[in-house]
Amino acid sequence: MIRSNIRKWNINSFGLVLGVALLSGSATVKAEEAADSVESKELSELVVTANPKIITKEGSITKIKIHGTPFSQMGSVADMLGNVPGLMNIGNGIQVAGLGTPIYYLDGRELTDISQLNVLQSSDIKDIRIERAPGPEYPAGTKAVVLLTTYNPLKNNIYLAVNNTFGIGRKVSDFPGINFKAKAGRFVTSLAYNFGTSGSEVRETYFRKIEHPTYEFERSQERRLPMRRISNTVNWSGEYQLNTFNRIGLHYYFTNAHRKEKECGINVITDESGVSSIDVLDNKNVHTNLHSVSAVYDYASTTKAFHLSQDFAFNGSNSKSNVTETPENQLAGNIEETWNSNNTTYRVATTNFRSNFYLPWQIYAQAGVRFTYVNSSSRLETTDDNLTVWLNNSKLNVDEYTPQAYVALGRMIGKVLISPGVRYEYTYRRIADYDLLGTGDNRYHYDKSSFYPFLTAQYYGGKINAFLQYSRSVVHPDFNLLNSGLAYVDNLTYSLGNPNLEAMTVNYLRGGLDFGDFSLELQYLNRQNPLEDVDIPIAASENVVYSTWINLPRYERFTTGLSYGATYGGLNCYGRVDFNFHRSKLPTEFVNNFSIDVNANVSYQFNSRFSAYVNYALQGRNKVLLTTQRSVQNLNLGLSGKFFNDRLDVNFEVTDILGKANYNNLSSTYMNVTSGTRNGSNDMRGVRLRLSYTLFNKPIRVTGSRENTEILNRVK
Repeated sequence: MIRSNIRKWNINSFGLVLGVALLSGSATVKAEEAADSVESKELSELVVTANPKIITKEGSITKIKIHGTPFSQMGSVADMLGNVPGLMNIGNGIQVAGLGTPIYYLDGRELTDISQLNVLQSSDIKDIRIERAPGPEYPAGTKAVVLLTTYNPLKNNIYLAVNNTFGIGRKVSDFPGINFKAKAGRFVTSLAYNFGTSGSEVRETYFRKIEHPTYEFERSQERRLPMRRISNTVNWSGEYQLNTFNRIGLHYYFTNAHRKEKECGINVITDESGVSSIDVLDNKNVHTNLHSVSAVYDYASTTKAFHLSQDFAFNGSNSKSNVTETPENQLAGNIEETWNSNNTTYRVATTNFRSNFYLPWQIYAQAGVRFTYVNSSSRLETTDDNLTVWLNNSKLNVDEYTPQAYVALGRMIGKVLISPGVRYEYTYRRIADYDLLGTGDNRYHYDKSSFYPFLTAQYYGGKINAFLQYSRSVVHPDFNLLNSGLAYVDNLTYSLGNPNLEAMTVNYLRGGLDFGDFSLELQYLNRQNPLEDVDIPIAASENVVYSTWINLPRYERFTTGLSYGATYGGLNCYGRVDFNFHRSKLPTEFVNNFSIDVNANVSYQFNSRFSAYVNYALQGRNKVLLTTQRSVQNLNLGLSGKFFNDRLDVNFEVTDILGKANYNNLSSTYMNVTSGTRNGSNDMRGVRLRLSYTLFNKPIRVTGSRENTEILNRVK
């Protein structure tokens, strides 16, 4: 977050600026707001037509302008992110090109519950910064960071808009909502309500092959998975500016969802006795409720800043399903039916404190602590059709305590910023698995202390900028991977935890060079004891397997990335290609693989009201450890326009034009078992129409600080 603002000030005054800006979203936003205010006054009597550059790159930070571009008319932030240069929609989430899944910050606040991106509107965003070399201020294992800054009007005002997003794929989806914002004096508030009814249908074939000495067993599961989800979401935010330096805020987020799934298909089994088939129907109902509240205090002056927040959240989920299996040669009593129930609750409390300050000898520091407590309880039951025989009946209770602390320093030497830092995390988990069938209870605890060193060097030379970073982190296995209880999945599959799992150590070396509109990036990733999901037969001659996690020896990746971003009048272009060399050390062999990833975005602003955009993503076929991922392509095209004196925003988008955006076609081989998916297709292909109409946006005669729209920051 610091490095994106360095060039705004003279190097001699860098100490003053860095002490304020380091991880202080509010201070950074305030500085930018002041600049915006001056610019607005200077241009208040002029009519200017310009085509500002949408993409700028400086060191490890890529900045994308959102306000006033086609991206601001794409509906929710979740809808917009997949079209932003440097980001890719992989079907079930957003990834940073060449790095993987990021974490999100909004005006300096971490958004670990990313479902909030479905409520925040793209029209509220001023710009996005993508940090490709996260420092110790971010949680361990962070691959990349997406920093969102809201756009805040200069005037005190009251604003109300209604919007609706309508989509058609294999199913119909509709998301109407209302967005209210107001500012009076030192108080600013916002309220958003969204109602959603969404449908999807994924078609895939799951398979498993087991090589026996005398024959090959195979199960092929062709599936259609239609789903319908209805949700209600409320987001409220209230903030009060106590004085120039102090601000308090209270935020509340609530979502209620009901999801119905009807998985249907046929299982075909081939073994030494021949071929048989079974019709399968699985009806599932899932209800979830999430309540979250956050209290925040911020202080920011010209020499120091600190942030204190306390968050509480409760998440409850109730899932019930009924599975019916009918053999092809149906006889009386041959139909098998099972009932499944899973009730889970999460209680989360998180305390955050961070401070930025100025030290002697032109050294600038940031330090912070964070404590998270999670309590989880779940009850799982699987019974037969007569509700008399329990295939699984257990309770699982988990407590997790995670205290964390970090320190980072910064010093300018000429045009080079040297930033050493260290992060400390202690993880303690207490697990109790109660088997109510009487076969034995399991109790387990896990505690690890880890230090994560960082060293970053950034060179700022105007048209030529560069960065180099080394980091080391440890990834601890989640408690659900450690749990040693055996759980029923279906009549040929069980799941089994592995309490002997070791933590994975990750060493990362990355660097980049910017020259004009071009950027070159090099990465080396080394994972020791990487974690992998495998299927293992319960006995050598059996066709029943248990799914579990294991540690493998090592995985390495060398990546060379080349990107280009430029503006030509109303035309904005961005492209990136990554050449990846994978090397996996398995128990008995080394596996080498090469893959290419491509991300390209083009937008054209016809005039102040109409624009068009297209984005393309290619994820090449690659093999990482035991898993082979097939090639995936995704091409989207959109048109945006403003009507009725700019009160009506219209966005029309065609998604997955090529029909090749299925990211779940993959397979994994371990020992004599190969499993995965094939011939799969999701329903990303379709059209989406988004309308937003501003009912009123009126200034009010109150003096005070500017509006700063916020959204909930929550750890789930």
